[in-house]
Amino acid sequence: MTRHTKKSLAAATLGLSILLTGCSGTVLPPTFSAQGVREMETLDGRTRVVFVVNATNPNREPIPLERVEYSVAIDGGWVYEGVRSPESTLPGYSSQLFEIPAVIGADSLRAGRVASYMIDGSVKYHIPGPLAEVLYDADLRVPEAPLHLEGSIDLGQ
Repeated sequence: MTRHTKKSLAAATLGLSILLTGCSGTVLPPTFSAQGVREMETLDGRTRVVFVVNATNPNREPIPLERVEYSVAIDGGWVYEGVRSPESTLPGYSSQLFEIPAVIGADSLRAGRVASYMIDGSVKYHIPGPLAEVLYDADLRVPEAPLHLEGSIDLGQ
């Protein structure tokens, strides 16, 4: 390899690195917190539970949330896995609620007690900017933010 070829290769590698990391500026990932359980409905031995999630965007630019992959545990036992679209774009420097559902065997949610829940997973999102969009669409850079929520469900009587 000639000296010119090595310099050209190094410059191309550096340029690609800058494009992949720096063109859209520094974008912090969104954060998530549990807001509770919105509704529960039991039918045929299964209970549909909707968990309400507060998503916060610490950036100036809006961030579209694309896909949530998650698992739900009740009292320490994993009972559900799901994938869904949050169908929301987080405004800059703001928070927004979205919901993730789970269908859980009614035996895990016996009435008359308080059950603890834990949700673990990740949220794929878009980084603002035309280059980031191209990289996302080409599956070259698909940013993910961790999702870890804990709370309790009052199962009443």
